[in-house]
Amino acid sequence: MNTIFIKSGSIRICIRAVITGIHLALLGWLLTTALIQPIQAANVPGLTLVSLTFDDGRDQSVARDILANYGMKGTFYVNSDRIDSGGSFLTKVELDALNADGHEIGGHTIGHVNLATLSDIAQQAAICNDMQTLVNWYGPIHSFAYPFSSTGPTTQSIMEAGCPGIGTYESARAVGGLVSGTNCQNCPWSETFPPSNTYYISTNNSVISTTTLNDLKSYVIQAETNGGGWVPLVFHRICDGCSALGVSPAILNNFLTWLEARETEDTYVRTVHQVMTGDFPPPPPPPPLGPNLLINPSLEIDLDNNSQADCWRRYNFGSNSANWTHMNDPLNAHSGSFSELLTITSYSSGDRKLLPILDAGQSSGGCTPNVADGEIYQYSAWYKTTGTASPILFYRDAGGQWQYWRNGPQLPTSTDWTQMIYYPGEAPAGAQSISFGIALESNGTLTTDDYSIAKVLDNPPPIDTTPPTILSFAPANGAIVSDTVTLIASATDNVGVQRVEFLINGGAVATDTTDPYAFAWNSQSVANGAATYAVRVVDFAGNETVSEVRSLTVNNDLSPPVVSFVQPPTPSEAAIVAGLLPLEATASDDVGVTRVDFMVNGSVVGFDNATPYQTTWNSLLTPNGPANLTAKAYDAAGNTTQTNPVINVTVNNQEENLVNNPSLEIDDSPIDNIADCWQRGGFGSNSFIWTRLNGATLAHSGNFAESLQVTSISSGDRKLVQRQDSSTCAPAVTEGARYTLSLWYKSTISTGFVVFYRNSSGIWTYWQTSTNFAAATDWTEATYTTPPMPNGATALSFGLYLNNVGTLVVDDGSATLSTEN
Repeated sequence: MNTIFIKSGSIRICIRAVITGIHLALLGWLLTTALIQPIQAANVPGLTLVSLTFDDGRDQSVARDILANYGMKGTFYVNSDRIDSGGSFLTKVELDALNADGHEIGGHTIGHVNLATLSDIAQQAAICNDMQTLVNWYGPIHSFAYPFSSTGPTTQSIMEAGCPGIGTYESARAVGGLVSGTNCQNCPWSETFPPSNTYYISTNNSVISTTTLNDLKSYVIQAETNGGGWVPLVFHRICDGCSALGVSPAILNNFLTWLEARETEDTYVRTVHQVMTGDFPPPPPPPPLGPNLLINPSLEIDLDNNSQADCWRRYNFGSNSANWTHMNDPLNAHSGSFSELLTITSYSSGDRKLLPILDAGQSSGGCTPNVADGEIYQYSAWYKTTGTASPILFYRDAGGQWQYWRNGPQLPTSTDWTQMIYYPGEAPAGAQSISFGIALESNGTLTTDDYSIAKVLDNPPPIDTTPPTILSFAPANGAIVSDTVTLIASATDNVGVQRVEFLINGGAVATDTTDPYAFAWNSQSVANGAATYAVRVVDFAGNETVSEVRSLTVNNDLSPPVVSFVQPPTPSEAAIVAGLLPLEATASDDVGVTRVDFMVNGSVVGFDNATPYQTTWNSLLTPNGPANLTAKAYDAAGNTTQTNPVINVTVNNQEENLVNNPSLEIDDSPIDNIADCWQRGGFGSNSFIWTRLNGATLAHSGNFAESLQVTSISSGDRKLVQRQDSSTCAPAVTEGARYTLSLWYKSTISTGFVVFYRNSSGIWTYWQTSTNFAAATDWTEATYTTPPMPNGATALSFGLYLNNVGTLVVDDGSATLSTEN
């Protein structure tokens, strides 16, 4: 019995290994059996496919010229109704030229609509009408992109169902879902091909005016260095300074120059249709391997009947409890009849693993393979796991002692057999033998089978072992900091820097993936006094370098200001208020007050940056009823204080106007994006778009108005009316009385009032339609006085309608009791 010590980091573990002294004849049989086992296929890094996609059909003829210089083809998603519409949109001649050059033309809806806001019928019309036009122009159209990357609960099924009599899109592309710099850090590095969801293809973030050449390169490199995959890039406008969605032609040209060189490294540019149909080169062949050097690699042999595979041993260290089972069940084995099941039931520290016995090596009659230092070997095994697991390697050094070598990356959990292939680099200097396995490092299960150690005979995968270099970082050692501090670092690497982490008191406060690497750190996130600062730089191979630790002194203003209302002019407690009301406050601070916000019911209605701190509150924008007034003061350090207690008042506006929320300002449930106490209605066969406009220049008064666009119509109409409920939203009326109705509007076509009433049984019924009002480009008031209300009427609901293709904007509704008989 030998005692073998293995060093793992700073932990030394004692493993008792019983060398059974396998008979030479038996060893020869085992070795021969091992050598004829099939070598597992290598899952080496494969293809990276890049798709250059362009949305919206704007300023993209220049892209055609740039792509032509490199013989590359793109996918251009266009809204067919915008072609030849003028401005920055493509002409039909330009689009024809793109098609003639072999670029793919894809669909993008009629009108660039937000599909999530439309009915199923309207979605299908926007998708299929666009497809019909493109098919008429160019024949079958295969690819689609969602405007605004927006889909509703039925959108993807509508895409999959296709357009009857026209065709079916084979794919639909979204925007986002892949790692993009510091965004979406838990997302995949690349999309798969074929994608897991054909009708919601993920991409990196849109390329915009602030996207750098290095950003574009990083999207490709991160895919290449993480197993390959599909990188669909999303461009919009190709121009200098024309739009936030515009990218410089120079950046696109430089990126394609760089990308062209990658085609010698198994990275290729293909259109979306080419990727979806498999029109791309096959993955590179795995490197040629020598024979599997392991004895009993499939765990099938147990000649001593100890319920443990011969030449394998179960090892552990740390504090944990586990059960091992040598499973004899072909249904639970990857091949043959046997596999090894490990279950950790109570875990505190350490790991458990199955390894080839840590002995003197096969050349001395043992089990572990003999290796040559400096050579590269491929290590593989098939596994299933529900816990935290990673490959682990040991080597026997020149003195005959077993040493811990390294752990590989954490493996994904999997309920199906999954092959792990690991290239850790050259065997350590002086290594005589190698042993490896998969270590389970948490509660859970791990099942393994079919292990392999095979020498790479030629063209091994490139191994980057060079760590990054930190050139400089700031602030300097001993700096005194306060408020927002710019942390900055400069770093380089032989392949490429993946990220820079900024460490305060040993913990990462930010990560940046773009040079120059910087972060605006709020120093108030730590206590005043001493703090430490360092940076960690990581390259794409996972090599890292940590800087020296610097000392900082944090000195922030932590004293909040003092604030109180001035009364008068601010209303007093329990006042009844209406109309435009002055609000005033006093505020002071040990350093200085920068702003005072005035809030009603918790929402800011005004602010002032200088004393006297004053604003005017338009109570017409607040619902009638109780309201509370608060002033909140800020100092330069961001400290705040608000008045306590609040001032409670009662709003009593619009006593004669029966309409609730008449100016459409209030939306307590912004998830539906509809003004409270109003509803969007209509009937018949038509397509439409509703928009809640937000902006003082867009509204008749206040900040909000409602826009309705009817894009196609066969019958019926669309209108915004008071919510037809059974409670208080719809104006209450008296039977026999007449009411004067009013709405302010702008419209591209004529419009009119439609009026409903609620009867004594609580049923809403259509009642009246007014004469038409002419189209108006400026805000115009439409008024209509109803006939006497029918017997039993308890409430009314009204609005202006559109019954033809056009646009209508409405605001400021009113219903008052008419003085007419």
